[in-house]
Amino acid sequence: MYPEDLGNILVSPPSIANVRRSSSVVSPNDDVTVTATIKGLQGATVTGAKLFKRINGGSLDSLEMTKGTGADSLVYMVVIPKVVSDSAFVDFYVKATDNNGLSSTSPQNLTTSRYSYFVLNRALKIQDVRYSPFGSAYSGYNGYRVTINGVVTADTSDIPGNHGNNPPRVYIQNGQGTWSAILLGTTGANGSQVTNLKRGDNVTVEGVIALGSLGVRIDSLAPIIVNSQNNTLPTPEVLLTETIGTSILGTVAAEQWSGCLVTYKNVTIDVANADGTNNYGESYVNDGVLPHTRVIWSDGNTRFNAGANAVKVNAGDTFASITGILGFTHAYYKLTPRKDDDISGYVPTSIEEEAIGSPADYSLKQNFPNPFNPTTNIVYSIPKSGIVTIKIYNILGQEVRVLANRMMNPGTYNVSFDASSLNSGVYFYSLTVDNFTQVKKMMLLK
Repeated sequence: MYPEDLGNILVSPPSIANVRRSSSVVSPNDDVTVTATIKGLQGATVTGAKLFKRINGGSLDSLEMTKGTGADSLVYMVVIPKVVSDSAFVDFYVKATDNNGLSSTSPQNLTTSRYSYFVLNRALKIQDVRYSPFGSAYSGYNGYRVTINGVVTADTSDIPGNHGNNPPRVYIQNGQGTWSAILLGTTGANGSQVTNLKRGDNVTVEGVIALGSLGVRIDSLAPIIVNSQNNTLPTPEVLLTETIGTSILGTVAAEQWSGCLVTYKNVTIDVANADGTNNYGESYVNDGVLPHTRVIWSDGNTRFNAGANAVKVNAGDTFASITGILGFTHAYYKLTPRKDDDISGYVPTSIEEEAIGSPADYSLKQNFPNPFNPTTNIVYSIPKSGIVTIKIYNILGQEVRVLANRMMNPGTYNVSFDASSLNSGVYFYSLTVDNFTQVKKMMLLK
């Protein structure tokens, strides 16, 4: 079928665009005027438009929108009456209907997106402008100019980036908890001021909230005010790797921590190169429970960064903890360690080749000791070069660890497996290389 086989579009629901409220910051007792540009398509006429609102997630109320005249004949308007309760959260959407009985809404997906604002008798905080509870990453302040305050948690010496799509980045955070951090954009006349900020600076920033390829940012900045320097940073939030996982942009469990200082504890590299042959300097890690999540080494300024002298991680390497900024780039949430003090307790996998000859066959030996607590050794042999994968599975057949996933030369190797983060029980380990696969059982007793 070709596009021309479909014929002409005969009817379409109304178009709704430019939905805006009259003020970015709303105080108790403020009426809020909402306007929208609405027009019928394919010759249809708009017969009505309504705004549906609710307060603090309560029941929906509808308000009729009034059509403009003359040059404003496509502009519909309505006033949301004042809300007197402080910190009330108001969300709304617009619905239009035409003479064909067709209707449309803005936003289109009401499950993952609504227009919204807080009613506040105080200044806006980062938490207000970042709050996005519906799952799209858009907040109620997207596209509005706001003023917020925070402490720089990462400057351009911490996250120098590695190319145009992953530029140097600066984040600020207001205290701890969800929705407390945001990226500073660099567009506009004052964007260059961002690169001069230092970790620990307390700053007041005015700009426009926007969502882009690096997540939510405040951009088109007015001159930045540095209130003080060398301030104590917020304590990193300790998260499980499964909390972030491989979530898509806007997933609330991950998005609420985007931009924040985050720590993963007792993690293992289960895939050294998260993008396979396309090496972007990222690894998958987990803390003993899948799904795993990404750490990006190439954007930070640690000894694990890309370069001739960089430390190369391998599957099975373990860390007591990895701290960094949880950001979003290229379709994934990723933790970016800033400098070496963000990384503690690094233990590389011990894979040692025996000096005696090349083996004649593939083989996987029984681990020793067995039973074990908490470490054991796994010896395997390969007669020719190949991509070796060694995985650990629990009694349910769930993958819990990847000890190796890389090209190896012919030889006999010893892999040390540390099961400190796992529970007692029966586990299985497998060797896969070329067309050879072998599985053996082992017992962890604590």
